[in-house]
Amino acid sequence: MLTGALADSGWFIPLERVGLQNLLTERRIIRAEFERFGQPDTLPSLRAASVMLEGGIIAYESNVRTGGAGAEYFGIGASGQYQVDQVTVNLRAVEISTGEILANVTTTKTIYSKELRAGVYRFIDFRRLLEIETGITTNEPVQLAVMSAIESSVIHLVARGIENQLWNLASGAPLQETILNDYLNAPIPML
Repeated sequence: MLTGALADSGWFIPLERVGLQNLLTERRIIRAEFERFGQPDTLPSLRAASVMLEGGIIAYESNVRTGGAGAEYFGIGASGQYQVDQVTVNLRAVEISTGEILANVTTTKTIYSKELRAGVYRFIDFRRLLEIETGITTNEPVQLAVMSAIESSVIHLVARGIENQLWNLASGAPLQETILNDYLNAPIPML
């Protein structure tokens, strides 16, 4: 998810390091093919990274808030409940050559779940009972919440990097005239 968010931001060019051994194996196979067919080795070298991005999901809180309400009258009733969870993501930029932490951001995304229910529980006759229930539950997908927190971290990291003059706007426009200024002047939101 982070790799996609970094590439989509247009500010970073992610380099493969998790599957580096697989990448090196494939490059050896290509070089063997070049030798086999007598072609010159034209495989470019791998790019070195200048900044490493570290971090991860540092917290997942369940039942941060819960609540509900309901009412029943003569066996006819309705109720509703809700639950709030939170996921917290930390992302930091580290200078490869010095190990210095250039920027560090933490974002939190709130995840909502709710349930609505209605029912009837009544005796219609001395020996007959009517019971009907219906309900619906809605849960915000956790994967989308995590993705949103990661994307928010990338946006805040870019804004913090511009503010600290780690990188610059391509257009040369002042930061105050961009939407990134809104991120810098507002507290990191709870999404």
